[in-house]
Parts: sequence; C-alpha cells; structure tokens
Amino acid sequence: MKKLFVYFLICPLQLLCQNITGTITDSKTNQPVEFATVYINGTTIGTISDKNGNFTIDKLIIPCQVVVSHISYIPIIFPIYDSLNLKRSIKLNPRTVELGQVSVKEQNLRKENIKQFYDEFFGIDVWERNAKLENENDLIFKTEYFDEDASNTELTGKQKLFIVESAAPLKISLPLLGYDVQFDLIKFSKSFNSEFKGYEIHILGYFFYKPFEQDSKIKANKYRRNRLDVYYNSAQHFCRSLYDKKLHENGYLVFEFLENKSQNGWIRKEFKLDSCLVYNDDEANVTGLKNRNFYLNYYYNRRGYPINLNKSNDGKRAMSKIYFLYDECIIRKDGTRPGESITFSETIGNKRVGATLPSDYYHDY
Repeated sequence: MKKLFVYFLICPLQLLCQNITGTITDSKTNQPVEFATVYINGTTIGTISDKNGNFTIDKLIIPCQVVVSHISYIPIIFPIYDSLNLKRSIKLNPRTVELGQVSVKEQNLRKENIKQFYDEFFGIDVWERNAKLENENDLIFKTEYFDEDASNTELTGKQKLFIVESAAPLKISLPLLGYDVQFDLIKFSKSFNSEFKGYEIHILGYFFYKPFEQDSKIKANKYRRNRLDVYYNSAQHFCRSLYDKKLHENGYLVFEFLENKSQNGWIRKEFKLDSCLVYNDDEANVTGLKNRNFYLNYYYNRRGYPINLNKSNDGKRAMSKIYFLYDECIIRKDGTRPGESITFSETIGNKRVGATLPSDYYHDY
C-alpha cells in the first residue's frame, strides 16, 4: 500500500478585531460588481457586496487573509497584517476558461476522475459519503501516467499526476456538520514522490464556511456532537493542544523509533515536542525537527473524547504520523499551520475536507 501525505494550504486566524470596508469594480468596465463574496479565509466571517460594489466586514481578526470571490471573476486574495489601510478599492479581472478539445477517452474517464476527486478531496469515511459538491461540472481534470520507460516497472500505466482545477467557486454542502462551504479552488494535485515512493496530495484554495440555520434544538445538538467528533484527533485539535502545551491533557503521546545498535533493533522513546516551541505573539515556531518522523498515539474514551494521560491511559488508541518539512514550522493559537510545513498521515491525515471545521470553531471543553 502506497504512503499518502496530505497538505493543506489554509491561512491563519489571530486577534485584534477591526472593520474593513471597500468597493469592488470590474477592471475593464469600472462598473461595480454586485454579489461578490468577501470573506476571511478558513472562517465563518464574510459578507456580500451590494449593488454599488460596497462591502463591510465587521470583527475582522488581524492578521488574516481576505478573499474576494465571484463566479464571473478571478478571485483576489490579500493579506491584512495590521490596522492600517482597512479601506480597499478592489478591481476584479473577468474569469476566462479555455476549454480545449476533449477526447472520447477523457469523456469516459470523467466519472472515474470525479469519484477519485471525491475520495481524495473529501475523504473516504462517513463524512465524505454525506458531503455534496453541487457544481461538479465546473471541475477540470488533467492526468498523466507512467509509461513503459518508467524506472519502476510496477508503476507502468499507473497514475503519475492528477490535477484538478475549477471554472468557478465550488459549492459544497456538509450536512452532518451543518455547513455550506464555498471553496475557491486554485489547484488540487496528487503526484508520485519518488523519494518516499508514495503519493502526495496538495490542496491549494480558500474556504468560507456558512453555518446552516439551526431551526431546532435537535439539529443544533446534532451539529454540535458531529463537530466535536470531527474536531477531536484532528490536525486542528493536535496543533491547538501543542500550542497550549497540553498534549498529554488532550490524549496525545508523541514518540519516535530510535535505533538500538546493542540489541540490533529499534526502541520507542517518547519525545517532548513542546520543548521545541519558540513563541512569538500568537504563533509558535517548531524548530530543529526537519525530516524527522514522529508518531502520535491518541488515547480516547468510548465517545471518542480525549483521555487525560496525566491521570490514565485506559482507553482506545489511534495512531497518526507527523512530519516537519522545514527547519522552522509555524503553528498558530487557533490550530492553523501556515504554508505546507507540517503534514499528517494515517488517522489525522485521513480527515479531509469532508471532516474539516472553520478555524474560528471553538467549543466548551
């Protein structure tokens, strides 16, 4: 079975509330753009431009990334680092999609490509099976395969590169979690990495979560329970626990296997990951762990909630792996990881878009 590593590029959420206002116009005609979605990436914070192209976002949390999106225009993303220049004039360029000739073979493969995208984008669990992509016709696929000259003959004819782009913002429904999601997909790619002889998945895009209207306590409680199920033992949960230096309290044990030359084997040794943190305001650098492989054991009770390892480890256990790709990797207080510097595989890595939550999700412990 090939290894699979999933990389998300989702941007951070911090403190310092402000308001941002602006006007959106067409770059060619200078006419106002109505119904553009303006949102803080990865959150539930956003708004829609009015008939004059004007918008206001209250409770802007700095630093952040603001995304301006419209079905007829190329999205614009700009970072906000401070409280200066919080009034913006934004010009959008019309979206053009060049569609080349599609072969009969590609037409026949489209259903297979859509299924592959569902499995690898949403995941392969109960959350994925209930997720719904409303505009899958906007997906654009590009694939490459290993040929007969491949160095590894076992790979001949197998997929080497799988790229997905979109002609419009993706409209996603997560009914078990109570969110409609707008996803401005820049690029989804699955490629074979010859170094570790496995596949990598990179997801580059921008998320806006819109909570369902909760018209009953029964539905509200269902969403709350399901969100907790998704949150526990997720990348967000782990990184928040690490930032707070509460890995043990949240059920996590980090260890690595070290070679034992005297016994000609390997030994498992716990690693104090929080000893590698260097704090700077509301973020922390994880330093000195590049290319080292660590294992995570998550201990949980029958409801899936974490067991405080300072008191007991009597419960079930799930294992994941964590990889630090650079000498300095950043985690934020809200559990986000800027860039693609920290990746997970196995249990945590298997939680894809169908089992994700906005970065401003919090619950009562």
